[in-house]
Amino acid sequence: MHGYSLYNPGSFPEIKPDKNDSVKGELFEVDEETEERLNRLEGEGSLYYLANESMKQAEDCY
Repeated sequence: MHGYSLYNPGSFPEIKPDKNDSVKGELFEVDEETEERLNRLEGEGSLYYLANESMKQAEDCY
């Protein structure tokens, strides 16, 4: 994800805006019900916050 850096401030890693860096990871497509279940399980709103971002798939992705 271009424009972000990975940090490890303690218990959980996090990403923060940084126009000079990028973070590699995996991208999954999930349906709305699964997203809601994951958010409850992982503490969305207290441990993390959702944000919409545009992604460009790399040519070597499958």
